[in-house]
Amino acid sequence: MMRIVAVAFLVSSVAALQIKEAETEDKPHGKGAKGAKMKAVDPNAPAPKKPETIRDHWCEMGRVMPSVHMLGAQKAGSTSLYKDLIRRFQLQPASVLYKEADWMAKEVSFFADDKRFNRGRHFYLKHYPLCTTAGKWVRSLDASIALDHGEAYVNRLADFYGDKAKEIKFIVIVRDPVRRMESEFHHGEEMIGNEDTTGKAGAPNKVQSESKFEQYVLKQLAADGDATKWKASNRTEDPPQYFKGSSYAFMLKHWLKRFNPDQFIILTLKQYQTRTADTLKYLGKRLGMGVTDSTELFEHVFANENKNKHPPMNRTVERKLEKYFEELDEEFKTIITTNHMGLEDETEMKLTKGKPASAMWMAESSSPRQGRKIDQEWWGGPGKIYGNGVSFIQKAEANQTDTVPKPPTLAEQKAYWQDKQTAPAGNKPSSAVQKAVEEPTPSTPFTAQAKAHVFVINTVEKVDKCHCISAQMADSEVPYSSSRLIGSNTVNMYTQCSKVPKLKELAHRIGTRNYAGTESALFCSNYRAWQEALANHTDKEYIIIMEDDVHLNNPKEFWQKVDGFLHESNTNCQGWDHMNVDPYEGAFKQNNMCPGIKISNPTQSGGAHMQIIRREKLQELVNFAEKHGAGLVDRFADWMPKSIRKFSWKAQIVQQFNTKGRQESKRPQKPGFCTDDVFKHQVSLLQDGKAEQLSPDLRFMKASGKKLAFSCEGF
Repeated sequence: MMRIVAVAFLVSSVAALQIKEAETEDKPHGKGAKGAKMKAVDPNAPAPKKPETIRDHWCEMGRVMPSVHMLGAQKAGSTSLYKDLIRRFQLQPASVLYKEADWMAKEVSFFADDKRFNRGRHFYLKHYPLCTTAGKWVRSLDASIALDHGEAYVNRLADFYGDKAKEIKFIVIVRDPVRRMESEFHHGEEMIGNEDTTGKAGAPNKVQSESKFEQYVLKQLAADGDATKWKASNRTEDPPQYFKGSSYAFMLKHWLKRFNPDQFIILTLKQYQTRTADTLKYLGKRLGMGVTDSTELFEHVFANENKNKHPPMNRTVERKLEKYFEELDEEFKTIITTNHMGLEDETEMKLTKGKPASAMWMAESSSPRQGRKIDQEWWGGPGKIYGNGVSFIQKAEANQTDTVPKPPTLAEQKAYWQDKQTAPAGNKPSSAVQKAVEEPTPSTPFTAQAKAHVFVINTVEKVDKCHCISAQMADSEVPYSSSRLIGSNTVNMYTQCSKVPKLKELAHRIGTRNYAGTESALFCSNYRAWQEALANHTDKEYIIIMEDDVHLNNPKEFWQKVDGFLHESNTNCQGWDHMNVDPYEGAFKQNNMCPGIKISNPTQSGGAHMQIIRREKLQELVNFAEKHGAGLVDRFADWMPKSIRKFSWKAQIVQQFNTKGRQESKRPQKPGFCTDDVFKHQVSLLQDGKAEQLSPDLRFMKASGKKLAFSCEGF
């Protein structure tokens, strides 16, 4: 009887289950469909496709094809914006190929140059990262300034991209057309300027019709001038030189014949300077990219502004130009507002809506006290991105001074600043004293033969330490670009270097200074320097990593010796990849691969206060660290791949101020602008009691009378 009941119960349960399945079979699965029947998986069905990444979508011939083009305008702040783009977004610039000019890291000039274009698709793509090594969401950037290149260029680019042409994003930055035109004129005058016009074979042609900007403008705006005639015409032909680059509507209309308005992101220099964070956020939104680095490194404080010297524009001439561009500016504003091509938030609307087009750049400055300055990429000083060319006129000016005035002593400089702050109104120091203290006569920098960038690792709380090394580097007239790399600490290293294993294990390793993790943080800082060099210094041959507690021996000859070694390393001394400079112990075994240069075996625990690395090896270091983990930085053989050729250079050019066990007699003599605290790894600056309200950099410079090679402010 029990078995009969059990069987009956089982039958009824199965029937009920079948009814339930029938009721729920057609109901949606997932959320809100609890208990729904899962459909059977067809074993012969193709596997679902993985979501296509940005990198894969733009991968062609094994390279990440540029999907973002920055078109200019020329002399409108494009170089400064370029620096922000490649540092703050996953945008990869071009790599310079063999024998190409440095500036081609920014401007590949493929579509504008027939010879380069005829080398074909593979040649262009070869400048950009491999799909196999690029991140999933990386885009490539071509920053060739091409807004003014006309219809032939536009058609060539559109045809080259084919079906993907309508997916490209174009970034355009513009500025006050009068100021832009003036800047371009003087840029051409200084760079090429006023050469032979006789037409003799081999003689270069003169760029501009007149040597003075005002004369050129007045001639063009006369009743029979070319600019006046062009404006009165149907405007199908190009405007005159220099006027064309400021005729934004004319240039943009060529691009809108082949591309859609929503592909363009139009910015103004004023927006970029005064609302940098908002502008970059807007850029990221339009590009569909997140900002990867939101820290402010204040590189713009020492930005390499346009250093061409010319007198201010005559106000009468300026008004004539403003009047000339009024109609053209209104046409440009109509295009971008109608098609929603620019920033349109509440702040921007208050500034420009219902107002003349000139409101877009009113109160614009090329060198504001705050915000982005305009980089001049061809001058070889702090803030440069690439190249070290100096214009002909600037070279001549540097050699005009027969005698160099003796600079004021530190005591004289301190007394000057104290008098200036305490003197009654109207009592000012003599102009001669002011010029000597506030505008020291610059010496002529030597021209570097190698291409390098210098990183100085300095933790955020040790600003005084940063000032000590930055001032030394300014005294030594560093010929390469240089920057402060804010060092990782024992807390943030786990997020900043999340891809590097064994940071925690290294912190607890026997032989480290303590268990807090300072050695791990130092390794993380070096790893970040490699990554930043890969992203932002694609034109360099070497990177130099320095710690902030060092003394540069004989500053006036320091970089000549370094550059001589690097130049030799490009020719007769190529057998190394990583060089540790002046370790304080070890490295006794001489290596004769570089005649005349004291190259030794790699050190193990001899300090890593100055390292030189070939840039071509950086990606290998990054990959190896992410796979195998961190190590004590100066024990190179413990953590570097065996394929990296490691050596030491006993150059006697740099020393750490203090290391464990060093005899006091062997310490380097401190610079006069650093106090005795330098030997305690806590460098202090000399400062007077009246300077607390100034920024840290200005306070140091006024107190010490020194300049800085790079800024020490920011977090």
